[in-house]
Amino acid sequence: MPATPTGPLDGIRVLDITSIVMGPLATQIFGDLGADVITVEDPRGTLSRVMTGGPHPQLGGVALNLLRNKRSVVLDLKTGEGHDALLRIAATAQVVVTNLRPATLGRLGLTYDDIVSVRPDVVYCQAQGYPTDSHMADAPAYDDVIQAATGLPDTFRRVGGEPRFVPTLIADKVSGLTIAYAVMAALLHRERTGEGQRVEVPMVDVMTAFTLVEHAGAAT
Repeated sequence: MPATPTGPLDGIRVLDITSIVMGPLATQIFGDLGADVITVEDPRGTLSRVMTGGPHPQLGGVALNLLRNKRSVVLDLKTGEGHDALLRIAATAQVVVTNLRPATLGRLGLTYDDIVSVRPDVVYCQAQGYPTDSHMADAPAYDDVIQAATGLPDTFRRVGGEPRFVPTLIADKVSGLTIAYAVMAALLHRERTGEGQRVEVPMVDVMTAFTLVEHAGAAT
């Protein structure tokens, strides 16, 4: 019998230049769906390896979740050798996902223009805290920062409590899910037209829309 695909994204290669939770969660979903995900780690290793305890000093519980169904490559992107190696991988990938900030992408030579020069039909997803056309484009944005910026802590006050953070990485995880469906929509467009595209997922926009549905509905 002929071999059957391992999932709907079988045959799709994803170059994963992400860290922490948001980006790695999205690329983990692609791996679960059968994509060949290659995640880039610098020589110090990705932070998820040491975020929580686990069965090995470099393999904590977060890493066991977010690195599953992925292959890893160690590259120092600050060196010419590491940069060139990454571009060689990018040339073979239909999808590139990054959550590096815009200034860092420019400094490392990993912008959309840099990647599209070696893979013209790439789906390039750039996710960070704030839109690239805003004055806060390069501001650091962790889960609690985005929760605060989009009013989530205040929702507890509205139901009779004290303002506090949602006790899960909700901004990272909702944004990761948004990356996943946005990239898959872009892949469908690519399948139909042969055209790649740049997809931007700013966390603050994602979570503003998420909260707007009911808690900020009156502001519509």
